[in-house]
Amino acid sequence: GIETQLCLSIEQGISAKPLTPLIAEFTTKFPSVSLEISTPSPASSAALLREGRTDIGLMAEQEGYPSGLQFRGLGYSKLIPVCAPDHPLAASGQASYGELRQHRQILRHKSPVEGSSQQNEKKSATAWTVESPDLILDFVRTGFGWAELPLSLVATSIQAGDLVQLHYAFQQNDLLEGIDLVWTEQRALGAAGQWVRDEVLKLPQTVWQEQW
Repeated sequence: GIETQLCLSIEQGISAKPLTPLIAEFTTKFPSVSLEISTPSPASSAALLREGRTDIGLMAEQEGYPSGLQFRGLGYSKLIPVCAPDHPLAASGQASYGELRQHRQILRHKSPVEGSSQQNEKKSATAWTVESPDLILDFVRTGFGWAELPLSLVATSIQAGDLVQLHYAFQQNDLLEGIDLVWTEQRALGAAGQWVRDEVLKLPQTVWQEQW
């Protein structure tokens, strides 16, 4: 019942740090299983699972999933609004909604099954939509616009002074994005896949909220 290969996808923008001890244990428990790890964009995570190209996936929470996929919530990651140090918004201690609307926002392109959620993220009158979070990060550093990105993606750049964290005057609570564990019903997971799924589900929710 042990498969020869297990395919795991970790969506771009989700920190893989919480999985490191688990993967270390996996190599000891299942030494004969080849592990393939992919890092799809938010727009393609669900497609990889639906098409059977990956067995288990970690991805940003969606409003709905295609039929044939099972999911469980793992916790939440922080989203941090950021801009370049020389961007006009960087000088604003508490950015108002009106100020945000005056400057281009760069949104992460997400799967169409998410319906209206991307519209809810839009705060600017002008927006670009980019599939790769890493490319969004480069665009924001260059000054093309501002964006809300996962803490795991921007923490190093903020500490280095390459990015400035924005603070909203109209919202005092942290921006949180749900993280789901998703797997396909199209074929049964083997012993290794079941072990990975069950161990990931045991992780405390707090591990996904990466600290500074």
